[in-house]
Amino acid sequence: MLHTLRLLFVITFFGFQAQAYPLFKWVDPVRKLHNQIDLNTLVYFEEVRAGVFTPMGSVNWDASDLKEMPAEWVDPFYFQLRGKDYFSIRGTGHVYTWEKATRTMKRLDRTFFRGYNFISTQFVRRDTLFSFGGYGFWNIHATASFYDFKKGEWDLVNYKNEGPQRITFDLSGYDAKRDKFVAIEVNKNFEHDYTGQSSVFEFDFNLHQWTLLGYLDNSKLMKMGVNPEKAKWLNGYFLFNDGPDPVIVDPFKNEFWAYKGSNKFLISRNKETYLLQDTVVCHRFLSTSSDSIRVEFDKTTMDLLFKDSELIGPMYSKPKWFSQFIWQDWTLLGLLILGVFCAFRYRKVSNKMDGGIALQGLSVIELSFFQLFQKHGLDYCLSTNDLNQLIGCDKKSVENQKQIRNRFVLALNQSIKEHFGVEECIVRKTSEQDKRFMLYCLSEGGKRVISQMQKSKLI
Repeated sequence: MLHTLRLLFVITFFGFQAQAYPLFKWVDPVRKLHNQIDLNTLVYFEEVRAGVFTPMGSVNWDASDLKEMPAEWVDPFYFQLRGKDYFSIRGTGHVYTWEKATRTMKRLDRTFFRGYNFISTQFVRRDTLFSFGGYGFWNIHATASFYDFKKGEWDLVNYKNEGPQRITFDLSGYDAKRDKFVAIEVNKNFEHDYTGQSSVFEFDFNLHQWTLLGYLDNSKLMKMGVNPEKAKWLNGYFLFNDGPDPVIVDPFKNEFWAYKGSNKFLISRNKETYLLQDTVVCHRFLSTSSDSIRVEFDKTTMDLLFKDSELIGPMYSKPKWFSQFIWQDWTLLGLLILGVFCAFRYRKVSNKMDGGIALQGLSVIELSFFQLFQKHGLDYCLSTNDLNQLIGCDKKSVENQKQIRNRFVLALNQSIKEHFGVEECIVRKTSEQDKRFMLYCLSEGGKRVISQMQKSKLI
């Protein structure tokens, strides 16, 4: 972990400077071997057998996009959608499409804000790319976002309740069969805790909420000879194999298995392990007497791993009912207080009727938002700070501000759509003065809505 922190420190300060790049590497899902691009020479290679690569030709890649690539550590997430190959580069926000026939890498996103989701967990759910957690700006966080292919932007995932505070790819993953995301909460700023407990959470995409499953005893894993801070996610299971005796845990069935088989490929720390369909594939990188690297390739199935494993007991201890009751009590009380506060602060405007137009439940803040355009003109745009102050979240953390702004815009756009039939009344635009910042403006449809509201004396 300390090595990872030092590495990320280098990335944060020097990663985007022009210098020698590492290899851009991914796994071919058909051949179960690697493909890679040398970013220095822009040559594409395919692995013909374990550890042996053959050059296939030059790659077409825009030089301006390459300049924004981290120079010390490139961590691509490869995925397929509707028969096409894509990449998402952690820590950059970059999303590319890869055309193998022409060896062309084409950038799709319009990301300017980057550096917040190194070591994040990225996955595809129902044709949508998600990114949960990560490291950036000296903090591990649990921010969840999804990529909007139409807008070419990343947007926030909304939660109904609080979940884990910190998520990294070492201790989290998505299970497509159950449509659930599981995260073992990591310690703050890479602090080691080998004897304490780690909270285990599950996110339900249909309910948009987190559930605390229980508490993982880190000392139990230490006694089994594995590092509790490093695991491989194998589509529904955690494989802790950073140690001599691998451990498999099932967060959904709450089971803890100790591997007792003779398949030694799981034991070596210097390896790459991943799951393709039902096949567990492993590459072991072994040093030889001549200081060269020898690569061994092996594979098995989850069924065989469990066949050679012994059930030890539960993975985590479940929360006490009394603790849950108290937690729910405080949550309900907090929601009640918040509701009373909102009722006074955001007084609802009486229904106003004019012909076929009915504007129901528009709050004072929402009216104030539209009145700004009445005052400054329809081409006026609010900065991020302007909007933060208007909706009263300027004193909150940066991540909370993002979520509150996002919810405000979504709710207001939905209200306008219901009453006026206009899609996306408020649109976000990149500031021409500073590409890192967003402006909140009226769309053409939004401008028509303001005109209608003025004629109807709704504002």
